Amino acid sequence: MAENTTNSDDLYKTASSHKMAQTKDILLDVINNTMKEPLEFGPVPSDSIARKIKDDAEAKLFHWSSFDMKPPDSITDTYEDIYTTAFIMPNFNELRQVAVDESGSAKPLSEEQLTSIRREGTFKVKSINFPQYFHKWKLSKFLQKGTQLVMEDFYDGLAKALYLFIVLAKRMLLSRRSLSLYNSVKNLTKAFLGLIDVLVGIPWKQPKYSVHTQVEEENTKFLSAELKYKNEEMEKFENLCAFVERQELKFLENMSKRVAEQDINVNVVYPVKFTTPDNSIDIDLTLRSISEIDLWQTIKKRIVVISKSIANDRTWYIPLRKKLIEDNQDLYSEEELKTIVLKGIQDQYVERLINNLLDENSPDYEIHKLLVDHLRANLIITQIIQNITDTLDKNLKQYKKELFAKHPIKSRISSWIREKTDKHKENFYEENKWPTYEKCVTELKRNNLNQSAYFLQRDYIFKKTRKEIISQEFTKSQPWEPERTFYINKKIWNPQNYIVYKYNQESEQREVVETIIEASPITMKPTKNSSHPKKKSYEYFSTEKSQNCKIHTKYPFWRLWLILARICIHMSNCFFYFGIAIPFFSPVSITALVLWKKFYPKWVLNGETGTLKRDSSPTQTLMSRMFKLWRHVFRSVENFELQDDTAFIEKNVQRPFNRIWNYGIKGALGTFLLFLTVPLICILSTLGSLILAIFVPLWVPVLTVLWHFFCVAIYDIDHPNRHVAFYKKLSYFFLNIIIWRLLLRGICQILLIILSVTVFFPFASLCIILWYSFQFCIRTVWDASLFYLMIKWRGRIPSSNSWIAKRISGPGLVSNFFYQIKPEQVLMGVESFLEKVELNIWRDNVRKVIDIPLQAYRNYFGDLLAPFDCSIKESPNGVYSFIRKENRDLHSKLDSIYREQQSKLSVMNSSMNIRLPVKELTIAVDASSRLIEQFVESRIYKLLNTSEEIDSYWKKWSLIQNDWPGLTMGILKTVFGSEISIPLEKSDEFFQLEVQELNVARYVNMLESGDWKEDMQTIGHLYSQRHDVISECVPVTLPESIFDVRDTIASQTWSKSLIELPVKTPHPAYVSLLLCQR
Repeated sequence: MAENTTNSDDLYKTASSHKMAQTKDILLDVINNTMKEPLEFGPVPSDSIARKIKDDAEAKLFHWSSFDMKPPDSITDTYEDIYTTAFIMPNFNELRQVAVDESGSAKPLSEEQLTSIRREGTFKVKSINFPQYFHKWKLSKFLQKGTQLVMEDFYDGLAKALYLFIVLAKRMLLSRRSLSLYNSVKNLTKAFLGLIDVLVGIPWKQPKYSVHTQVEEENTKFLSAELKYKNEEMEKFENLCAFVERQELKFLENMSKRVAEQDINVNVVYPVKFTTPDNSIDIDLTLRSISEIDLWQTIKKRIVVISKSIANDRTWYIPLRKKLIEDNQDLYSEEELKTIVLKGIQDQYVERLINNLLDENSPDYEIHKLLVDHLRANLIITQIIQNITDTLDKNLKQYKKELFAKHPIKSRISSWIREKTDKHKENFYEENKWPTYEKCVTELKRNNLNQSAYFLQRDYIFKKTRKEIISQEFTKSQPWEPERTFYINKKIWNPQNYIVYKYNQESEQREVVETIIEASPITMKPTKNSSHPKKKSYEYFSTEKSQNCKIHTKYPFWRLWLILARICIHMSNCFFYFGIAIPFFSPVSITALVLWKKFYPKWVLNGETGTLKRDSSPTQTLMSRMFKLWRHVFRSVENFELQDDTAFIEKNVQRPFNRIWNYGIKGALGTFLLFLTVPLICILSTLGSLILAIFVPLWVPVLTVLWHFFCVAIYDIDHPNRHVAFYKKLSYFFLNIIIWRLLLRGICQILLIILSVTVFFPFASLCIILWYSFQFCIRTVWDASLFYLMIKWRGRIPSSNSWIAKRISGPGLVSNFFYQIKPEQVLMGVESFLEKVELNIWRDNVRKVIDIPLQAYRNYFGDLLAPFDCSIKESPNGVYSFIRKENRDLHSKLDSIYREQQSKLSVMNSSMNIRLPVKELTIAVDASSRLIEQFVESRIYKLLNTSEEIDSYWKKWSLIQNDWPGLTMGILKTVFGSEISIPLEKSDEFFQLEVQELNVARYVNMLESGDWKEDMQTIGHLYSQRHDVISECVPVTLPESIFDVRDTIASQTWSKSLIELPVKTPHPAYVSLLLCQR
């Protein structure tokens, strides 16, 4: 049995969702003649629990038996196809109409059109349908180019000829570019120096310290020079001075390093508050002292959270933005208005951030106060630098205009313009460098930021009066160190001359001790099972068996010294190895041949006593090798006899083979081979090494000189710069010096420059001038001939494009034109948009009502089955399947109605450029605002369920509630595009969009009933939307670096060296140490 849905209590008593209950009144308003029926379930036993569940479900659950959906009332219900002819595009196809006269004959060209063709190669034809516009035609360049364009081409040719002299020739002769006379002489100098370098060596050295670092150190000292600690910091200062004195005494007395480090790592408290000599300025350097600890990171995170919360709070900057736009819209242009609004919002954002930081209840109030001063100083300096940058940009624009006016031909050369503007930038920078400092200091003092002003002024004085002098002094007195140092080891022949060092781990000192050789017999290496504990000692010894000879590249002729050192040292080493080591102490020496026992030629150092002793590693002789061989044979035979007779073959059978293998093969054959090969090897190696030793003075110098020539000609391994690229070392002398620097970059480049400046450029310029002069004359004669012989007598207005003439502009052809509409058309578009919004909200509400039975079913059985871990399962003929099918059908019906209604409300494409004159725009905006306010309050608000949804509706437009002018502007831009916010000027190209009066009669009556004034204040919000000012004018969160007292904020390239941000402040510990030194 059906029930009418007007009984709201019955309708919603089954809805379990709390949100649905909140919106029931609104949902019922959008449903007409909707009927519901209880659900009927299949039969179940009468005495079962299922029967009770069925009865309860049938009492609570229902479905829609009928659901008539009627969309909201629309203007389309009264006037059919009202929007079809609402905006009629103008007809631009009038070429045939303007090309013929009343008799149908082609119109001849007028005198004015002929004059335009003669001058510019173009002519204009007045439009008939659009009297204020013209169709512009351009003739083919083959037919007529125009005297003005011919003259422009001639000027371009003169500019190309001038370019060779005033740009290229000047660069070659006066600049320091790659292809220049200066660079050529520089490469010649490098080539000659390179020749001397590869042959004998020229000094290669580098500064030991960075001059920039030293100057920065002096700058820090100058910043701290006048400071003194405050009276309340006296105890900290005295403790620090006492600590420094103690440390100095400990180091002077050569105390234990570990104890010293333990004292140094004590948390020393130093003063952070200072004052100037006259006690006029208090200096608090707490920020610099906490910048090294975790507290600084905590404070920065807190600041970031506060700044983001302020920037995301829309309640303050939207009204402020509106007020700033209304106050300044009549006084400034669009870009200026945007800049002013952004600055106003950003200033207010900073003030709110500062007020939040200056909360006296905050635990870090004092630190926040210092941060606020630091922030204000940075913002003031940043703003001053930005103003100077803006001034420079304006000056550059004006300077370029003057250049174009004074030099009509030179100004066509982009390189010349760029050089002039770069020089103008440099001059501007030099003129404003010190005044910028002075202005910043003055502004900081005016804002009571005395600490920042003090340090900035000290920095200014140092850079202006002392920096250049100190840089020159450091450069002159700079210690230099060699680019590379070569180490050559000379072998010490006699062990008595080995150098023994004694090290002390505690004092880290090293001393040379006397070389003592132990007379005791050879000591064997300790075994792994040795249990003698090693005595703990802070002293140990080391030895050097060779002497290092150092050759530096710091002095001239270092290559010659390197060659001589290599010859002498390598000769000494070769004498030792080939004259002593190999023939007398090596395993293949004569000693190893004649001695009966093995010998110990090596010496090692005893690390505990510091004495030299024989190494336990022996050198075998011929006889010792033979004895060792036969010991191995006897041991092998003995091991065979000791083994148990359990093998596959008994010992009696194996014994003959074992004796043959050990005594015959190993013993006899091994001994024979030893006596055959070892004497021969020893004799040959001894004789060969002695011969090499005798002729060392001959072959060592030759090989050393050949090595030098290898470095010069093939690959310079001895190049002073180790980090130089591989290809520069490859054939360094021939490719890099001779070919590249001497011939190509030196001699050939000089010849090229001289020939270019004296021959090529004058000849090329003359050819360019003659060519363009010839081209100018020929073109002038050609254009004049065709004009007077054919165009003047046979020319006529064309009606279509061809290769002779082509239309280049006119109604419907240009892209930068606008469409003009009337206020009644604006109202029509606005109302259509509002009806779309209403239709969308109605559809969403109807969907909620459609889903009530399905949602109630799911909630009911979901709560019932949840304790049993069961879920609703759909069956083909079940109730749940029936409800879902009914739900899909209703949704499909709703979508069909929605699409049909929406198609009737389509007005136009918002990408079209729509504009209105000022008076009509004023009327349209005011009337639209009234229409929107009435429509939203009377129709849309009724469809919005809760106050939260109303607030959400306004937030979508980035507006506060009931901001009707702002909403009007947002809707106008959505419907007609962003150009609707700019009034139509007389200089704009525009065309009228026609409309049938019958369709807009209702809106005409609406406008006639109103009292409209041409007042720009009426469209304040309209102007606020120009070029998306509202969407862009939002507070920008300050970067974290602006709060950091150590980081340097990046600025523009040209102005980076004006003032560094943040303002330089010394560390309090550094200031305290300077005071201690005084």
